[in-house]
Parts: sequence; structure tokens; C-alpha cells
Amino acid sequence: MAPRENYLFYILVDVKSLFDQYAPQDLIDNYKEMWFEFNQKPLKWNLPIGVQFDTAVGLERKNEETPWCLTFHYKDNPVPNTLIGNARKTFHFNFMHSLKESQALRMGDANEILQFLWKQDETKMIEDGLFRHNFDIFW
Repeated sequence: MAPRENYLFYILVDVKSLFDQYAPQDLIDNYKEMWFEFNQKPLKWNLPIGVQFDTAVGLERKNEETPWCLTFHYKDNPVPNTLIGNARKTFHFNFMHSLKESQALRMGDANEILQFLWKQDETKMIEDGLFRHNFDIFW
């Protein structure tokens, strides 16, 4: 089970570990070709799982599609996967940018975040807090 606020690239290693023993050896580390699909449509790496679920399934079919059954592929990605290589760095940058922007809108500036949030705190907040569901660390 993956939480709604998580991203596919954060669960990729866990999913891969379930299927690596059945995949050809030359495909196991070919991350650029890996992809997830639902109803023959590729899912995006840069959107939260919950957003993609709501978009693909809709509210009226939510109960009948839970748990959400996806198909994982090792090859033949229909959309070149340029994001997966730098997915964590890209997400981290975008998340922190959004956090600073929202703080500036709320308080008039982002000085509090810029002064008191160190790089290791950012990583701990995102990696340990948000994606490992330790929301005390996140807040």
C-alpha cells in the first residue's frame, strides 16, 4: 500500500524487488524504461499517487477500484522517462520552492524558512517525515 501523498519513484525500489527475480537481467537496472500503467495509460512520475488515482478513477468509482491495481513494466516506456534519474532532486527542489512561496504569501516573506531551515532539515522533513509517514518530523 502506498499513501496518496507519495510518488511512484519513492515506491519503485519496493515494487522492483517483488519482480526482479522474474525479469531478464539486462532490464533490472534500466530505470529509464520502467513505468507504471493503469488501463493502458502510463502514469506520471511527477504527480502524487493520490492525484493520479483521483484523475484516473474518479470519485464515483473510488470504492470499487480500491486497492488500486497498477501494472509495472520494465521496458517499452511509451513516454521517455527523463524524470526518474533526477526524480528525488527535482521533487526536493519543487517542494522547497512551493514551501517558500506559500510562506511568502502567508507571512509576506520567506525569511523564517530561509534563515532556520538547513539542508539536512529539508531532507529529513521530506524523506523521513513526508514519505515515511512520520508527520511529527514533517511539521
